[in-house]
Amino acid sequence: MAGLAAGDLDRLVIIKRAPIVDDGFSRVQGAPVEIGRRWAKKVDVSDGEQVRAGQQAQDLASRFLMRWDALTLSITGKDFLECEGETFEVTGNKEARGYDRRSAREITAASRPDL
Repeated sequence: MAGLAAGDLDRLVIIKRAPIVDDGFSRVQGAPVEIGRRWAKKVDVSDGEQVRAGQQAQDLASRFLMRWDALTLSITGKDFLECEGETFEVTGNKEARGYDRRSAREITAASRPDL
């Protein structure tokens, strides 16, 4: 196993999170704001994988491999990724297989090109 090579990280990803704000009546989610940027390797999920997963909508599912750090560990399903003008909703965050422990995170995200 090896670490994530710098040459593989060819996409700049903006990580956004919607803060909880007090609107005077209650606490609600505000507009997503940038909390960081990371270089990533983007791998689109194949159509066959999406069919096996039972996805019905026209989602474009992608995996973003990023270096392991406190920010990438904190990414959850409440967060969004922006990459090359497209917004992705995070659906998962896990340790990337095939890499040294604590060297890479695999963030799975989906965008809806039909919306």
